Amino acid sequence: MVVMLLETRTGVSAENAPPHLSGFDLKPTVWDPHNPITGAYFVLDTHPASHLQSSLLVTNTGTVRGTVVLYPVDAFTAPTGGTAYRDRKDARKEVGTWIKLSQEKITLGPGQSANIPFEISIPAHVRAGDHVGGIVAEDLALRPVVPSNMPVHIRELRAVAVQLNLPGPAIEKLEATGIQPDGGTTYQRIQIGLRNTGNKMVKANGTLRILDDKGQIVQKQEVRYGTFLPQTAILTRLNIRHKALPIGHYKALLNLHYGHKQILDYTTAFTIKPKKTFTGAVESLVKLGDSEDLLTLFAPWQLALGGAIGLLLAGGVGYWLVKSCMRLARQLPRRQ
Repeated sequence: MVVMLLETRTGVSAENAPPHLSGFDLKPTVWDPHNPITGAYFVLDTHPASHLQSSLLVTNTGTVRGTVVLYPVDAFTAPTGGTAYRDRKDARKEVGTWIKLSQEKITLGPGQSANIPFEISIPAHVRAGDHVGGIVAEDLALRPVVPSNMPVHIRELRAVAVQLNLPGPAIEKLEATGIQPDGGTTYQRIQIGLRNTGNKMVKANGTLRILDDKGQIVQKQEVRYGTFLPQTAILTRLNIRHKALPIGHYKALLNLHYGHKQILDYTTAFTIKPKKTFTGAVESLVKLGDSEDLLTLFAPWQLALGGAIGLLLAGGVGYWLVKSCMRLARQLPRRQ
């Protein structure tokens, strides 16, 4: 089994690789001393229909000779914010398609570095604002997992961000796409859906409050989101704290502050239902007046068969009632 381990380039220097292993660090070859973050990743101001030339510095921080393959990728927003990168096999649709590397594979000795020039071609028709992709270095050497008797190896990937800023009106806009229970785990969780429909990267923080059907606050949690990329969506899962929410109807109120004094207020209702068992379905019917869960326990053919049997029984009871009434009607004249 091979596990991919992706490390994102930040402002912190890369740690040395473990003994007898290669390890690679990526950073811009040239950076602006007046903007320290440009020493960690690429931040480039550009415009539509333009071509940029830049260079990537690749360094083997390990103790043995190693080889990496280099490739550009698109970026997306991680579930709790922050920049994440698409897999090598994923289709590229934006920045990943704009970057063309001069070299896609390189072998370096311990402590050796190399500059890899690359070109960025911006399309003529592209939205204003922030666009983010990345360049990934995938180490071809497999790293064993400790303890070494485990049949698992790790392939290390290191990524450096490429941020492109295009001119035009700045739009900061977060939208909530829903809040609902997450029934996929043992622990009770709430899913929060968010989408950045603007063209600027933003960070957000605020609170989620959950009220029961009597208007009492039963949960209140602080929420924080790291960098939220434009035109991306996320689904965050929050564990319900202290005590699980009982079966019932609830209201969720989400308040977020983001960007430059922007506020998102979102309110929606959701229902906590019992597990999909016969007992749970009956409980849902009694407490919530919801028969849907009870019906979903049966396959369509079972429902059809049950309906047919019900019709037969109803028909039989109806026939018996008609016969009984007719018999009673014949007996009445005789008694008179």
